[in-house]
Amino acid sequence: MSVMKGIFVVLLLSLSSYSFADRVWLDQDLMVEDVAVYTRYEKNVMTLKVSSSEELNLGCPPTDTHHIFSFWTKADFNGAIRTQISTLLSAQAQQLPIRILVDIGNCNTSGWDGYGAPLGLGVAFFGVRVVRE
Repeated sequence: MSVMKGIFVVLLLSLSSYSFADRVWLDQDLMVEDVAVYTRYEKNVMTLKVSSSEELNLGCPPTDTHHIFSFWTKADFNGAIRTQISTLLSAQAQQLPIRILVDIGNCNTSGWDGYGAPLGLGVAFFGVRVVRE
């Protein structure tokens, strides 16, 4: 019985540490260019397109080429993602720079061609912070 508990704890710890392993705040100021909210391939998706005075070199072709980040889920959008979308639109309307929380280890390179080649949704998006200069 204790062996099973030990295996369960190790499995739980490995899964939880993996799910947050590559989430980082990008420290460069970004400007919101476009926010798209849509359903594609049975997923609810929010795609953010940004501009930056610095190169985006994250090793994810859709992000590096088109400057896009996306959040996707099979579930309905909850209050957190709705608040993030509102924050992005507010920053865009006020022309304020943002910083974003992304999972650089989660790069989607298939399916969506909204910005042309290379295909994909880009790096996974998880949070936004508006920066007042």
